[in-house]
Amino acid sequence: MKLDDRLLAVASCVPAGAYLADVGTDHGYLAIHLIENGIASHVIAADIGEKPLKNAEENIKKSSV
Repeated sequence: MKLDDRLLAVASCVPAGAYLADVGTDHGYLAIHLIENGIASHVIAADIGEKPLKNAEENIKKSSV
């Protein structure tokens, strides 16, 4: 999975070993990227919408995290 420039910019602001929440996660790509690349140690992916949250759950299940 390749992040777009916007999400890469956000990821570059996360300090190593961070515990964080990805509020409005949508597809979960940022959370997955942060864990897969050892940038964050814990990420809570949250979204108010049922469909976006389901998309994130499915993407996380398909990932290596």
